[in-house]
Amino acid sequence: MSEGTGPHVIQLEANRILRVQVKDSCSLVPKVPAWVKLAATDGSSGDIVWDDDAHVLLKRTPLGGFEVGGVARGEYVLGVGRGKGNPPEITSPITLGQGLNEASFQLGEFPMERFLVVRCLREDGTPVTVDRIEPSHASGFRWHGIQRTRGTYWMPRGEVFVDRQGNAIDEVELTGVSRIYGAASVHVRRDQAEATMEFQRACSLDIQVRGDLSLGYSVEAISTTDATFRGWQPTVDGVRGGKPVGEDGTAVLDGLQPGTYEVRLLLTGHVQRMASGMSHSRRATKMTVTVDRRDQPLEIAAPNAQTVTVYVDDSEPGAALHLTSTSTWESANGITARVGEDGVARFRNVFDGEYILSMFGSAQRSMRITVPTGDVRFVNR
Repeated sequence: MSEGTGPHVIQLEANRILRVQVKDSCSLVPKVPAWVKLAATDGSSGDIVWDDDAHVLLKRTPLGGFEVGGVARGEYVLGVGRGKGNPPEITSPITLGQGLNEASFQLGEFPMERFLVVRCLREDGTPVTVDRIEPSHASGFRWHGIQRTRGTYWMPRGEVFVDRQGNAIDEVELTGVSRIYGAASVHVRRDQAEATMEFQRACSLDIQVRGDLSLGYSVEAISTTDATFRGWQPTVDGVRGGKPVGEDGTAVLDGLQPGTYEVRLLLTGHVQRMASGMSHSRRATKMTVTVDRRDQPLEIAAPNAQTVTVYVDDSEPGAALHLTSTSTWESANGITARVGEDGVARFRNVFDGEYILSMFGSAQRSMRITVPTGDVRFVNR
């Protein structure tokens, strides 16, 4: 393509297929994903800009090859490479005719200079698995790279050292984000082969739960200061949903970055089926805590729990009653009890607070109650 000319647009036609087989003999495991592109050419000596969107990116087939259909007959150049944003390692002219057109290529050892190797480590040298790595010129764009081993990521230089306008840049700041260990950043120059992100020593909470533990509890911590983690499903030390409280009432929440957290005590004995089909534990109590060191002690009092007995008038056995907290943070965790043959519904292990008691039928009936309470009479008419 000669300098100053625009991209050649490839017109697609029916009954013409290009199928390309690529054998990767690189010894690296796992292998870097390969790609195949088709570029139109007018026979000029100019360089082809392979990241141009006008070129056709062949789709990978279930059998491991690459294929595209409907390309017009004519002269083209095939580019075969590995790693998004990298230039092709092999280019080859090809003439497309009617029907099936086939080509095959073999890739050798991978050219390491086409990737920036980023290592994510704790200060003691332990590898850190990150959820994403993003460059400063693409803030908000989640970018994972290729994970070779735990804590080691290969970032295509074709994406790292190019700004949003496609211009080459010589230096960039990369930020790695981990749900467990927080965030770490590193400045990288174009001439660097490797870069290391060091995640600082994390804080921890040594939690002691006081009171009746027979119901079974777990604890979790949700950051209220770091928007990166706000609203995510909590994960502590890789355990989704928090840490179980031991028989002695203790639990340790490790891997916390300094900041403010909402610490929640969950009643794991009451698993509810949510609309999404996911299981969820009832939240018993919560508190806001500022975390700034390791082995930081925290005491949590298990709330009182009791049985709420509801006498139901004019209801068939098996009818469902729902008890829902009026508290915003607890409202999604209502519990259900069914009316027995004796006309009574019993809600077990209900914490103190304000609730809405309701029954769904031809018309919804509801009433407000305060726990602790005596026996409740619910009139279903």
